[in-house]
Amino acid sequence: SEIADTKAVGAEIATRDQAEVLARIPGILAALSVRAGDMVEKGQRIGMIVDSRIGYEISAYGAQVAAAEAEAERANADFARIRDLYGNGVYAKARLDQAEAAARAADAQLAAARAQHGASASVAGQGALVAPASGRVLRADIPAGAPVAPGMSIATVTAGPSVLRLLLPESVAGQVRPGARVIVTDADLPVGSHEGHVTQVYPAITGGQVRADATLPGLTTQFIGRRVGASVEIGTRRA
Repeated sequence: SEIADTKAVGAEIATRDQAEVLARIPGILAALSVRAGDMVEKGQRIGMIVDSRIGYEISAYGAQVAAAEAEAERANADFARIRDLYGNGVYAKARLDQAEAAARAADAQLAAARAQHGASASVAGQGALVAPASGRVLRADIPAGAPVAPGMSIATVTAGPSVLRLLLPESVAGQVRPGARVIVTDADLPVGSHEGHVTQVYPAITGGQVRADATLPGLTTQFIGRRVGASVEIGTRRA
């Protein structure tokens, strides 16, 4: 009769995706509140990068805003006074137009100074490190006080459901299809069931192996990276 033909393969517990917490500004890692194994929620603040240069820039732009506010207040006061005198016939229309133009220029300079101050403050806010996804922290090995550069990976967080990642030899990769049964041979693996099914076969071949993902009931992110033994259906044979 025809029975299922299986192939013993290596596998490891993984997640469908992994999210990186990246530094967006240069500076010093002032704090990192998580360690490998901690659970985080998407958007949770887990650390802070501080750049003292940005603090000095914010102070300088704040002083420019204060000076622009004073100048705008003076120009608008002059414009109001000249407008009243023009109404009483003291000043000519040209003098009124000149005062109005000066008041508008001062208001524009104030708006520009405030925009620069806000932009600098927003850059400083980019020093906050937030979790890009809900999951378990796999890596967070950069100590507080270390210098970091933009784009540097600070931590790695699991993203998506946990899967059993199979490493198939390329000789049988074409025989494995989504839906094929997978049986975990490690009896001490604490899961709800030792039997699952292939959900995805990756098209790339690396080092003579093809990856495939299988779902397993009760599989959690607590054992990410653990190697297990498994067997997968590769077709049928007569017996």
